[in-house]
Amino acid sequence: MKDFAPIVLFVYNRPSHTKKVVDGLLNNDEAKYSDLYIFADGPKQSITEDGLKKLKEVRDYIHTIKGFRNVYIDESDTNRGLANSTIRGCSKVINKYGCMIMMEDDDVPNEFFLDYMNRTLVKFKDDTSIWCVGGYTDTGIIPVKEGEDLFLVNRPTSWGFGTWKRCWDKVIWDIETLKGLFSHKDIRRSYDLWGGLESSYIMMLLFEGKSSSWSIRYNFAAYLNNAYTILPKKSLIENIGCDGSGTHCGIIDYNLNMMEHKVIIPDQIKFDRKRNKQLWNSFIPKGFKNWIRYVYFRHRLVKKYRKKCFLTYLTNLMF
Repeated sequence: MKDFAPIVLFVYNRPSHTKKVVDGLLNNDEAKYSDLYIFADGPKQSITEDGLKKLKEVRDYIHTIKGFRNVYIDESDTNRGLANSTIRGCSKVINKYGCMIMMEDDDVPNEFFLDYMNRTLVKFKDDTSIWCVGGYTDTGIIPVKEGEDLFLVNRPTSWGFGTWKRCWDKVIWDIETLKGLFSHKDIRRSYDLWGGLESSYIMMLLFEGKSSSWSIRYNFAAYLNNAYTILPKKSLIENIGCDGSGTHCGIIDYNLNMMEHKVIIPDQIKFDRKRNKQLWNSFIPKGFKNWIRYVYFRHRLVKKYRKKCFLTYLTNLMF
């Protein structure tokens, strides 16, 4: 069963979302050959009575799941938060299998998702230029092109994605180490040009403690290794979490064009600079007021951390 990557699913207190994700996975023929690892985070201190009820509902439900090769459940008594839970859970699974398919509780796959992920993870497992296999594509941002099913971009995606241990092991998770690297202006500028004008802005939010993002650290490692992400021309994932129910996403309407057949995987995939630019430009805040806030806040954080980061970097070199 080495050609069927384990599926890692992170859940909290959204029972209806979680069930849709699992049902989507079970619609894939490959589910019965796949090991499913479910990591259920514990309650936050601020959780409401209704939230606690939904958390219990999720936990009751995941113990009823059948249809996969094996189902492994890890329930936390305390709230680790999405970033810490993801890093811990993914590291545990990828160290055992060498690769993984990662899902959150709002990433609903279509019936071609697992076939695409497994074949691509096998085909490109030794290609060090490939860092991530993504399942989500917003066709409102990236227009569909005829004659191809896959293309390459710089920036990894976190909505239904696969990767290998060779990539995961290179991620710098330690925030203080990242601060040292970001004391260099050239790195910040180069990173923004590589992955989008808000990339170092999000990293600064991490340094400020206003974000605990695991994905920005994963993205930065892809940048350091000059790696690409494979995306399908049409999405195989529908994100249903931007409905106001999630912690990290508000209400957003996405323009999706879903894949309607098994993905054709060529021996070589082209990097499309135009699409890459369209992708990372889409992350810039829209509207004049939001843009002003973005520029001001980013400048303030960069200025605040420039000296502090550089001193940290020198200390790490000396000791």
